[in-house]
Amino acid sequence: MSLFQRIGQAIQLRLYHFIPTNLLMSQIRDRNSRFNLSIMASLRERLAHQDGTLTGVDWSSASLDKVLLSASKLSKVSFANAQLTDAYFAYSDLTHANFEGANLADAHCREADFSHANLTASNLQRVNFSRADLTNSLLVSANLTDANFWRVNLCGANLTDANLSNTNLTDVTIDESTIFPDGTSGKTTIDWSVFTDRN
Repeated sequence: MSLFQRIGQAIQLRLYHFIPTNLLMSQIRDRNSRFNLSIMASLRERLAHQDGTLTGVDWSSASLDKVLLSASKLSKVSFANAQLTDAYFAYSDLTHANFEGANLADAHCREADFSHANLTASNLQRVNFSRADLTNSLLVSANLTDANFWRVNLCGANLTDANLSNTNLTDVTIDESTIFPDGTSGKTTIDWSVFTDRN
């Protein structure tokens, strides 16, 4: 980023302090905005100071590529249909979050808590979920091509019709309630190559 761009972002960030929260929330959904990351930084500061969290905020359809939200309390947040490529959610609390239809390609989600999250029909290509908790999450029809699921907890997760091509599933934890891409369940061990090897 050039010096001119950094100065422009700093000025915009200061101006956002005078814009009402509801107007900023609507602006962040404008996919053509060049300043969405600055708006997000202002909103994060403003909303987090209300109760110390970002719980329950609705960022549906927002364009937030490369957003930095590591170690954040984002329980029950909605990112439905949002653009979140290269986003950084490592170590965050995303329990009960809604990512249905979202694009998280190349996102970093190491050790994040996605338990009970809805990731239905989301694009999760090349996402790093290593050591994340996806207990009871919905991954129905999700695209997990080339994702890293090393040591992920998938107990109770629903992977019906998920695309697991080349997904790293080393040392994942499953239980009898885990639903596999073919709709079967009731197993505590499985040969993942049936689902991960490209045909």
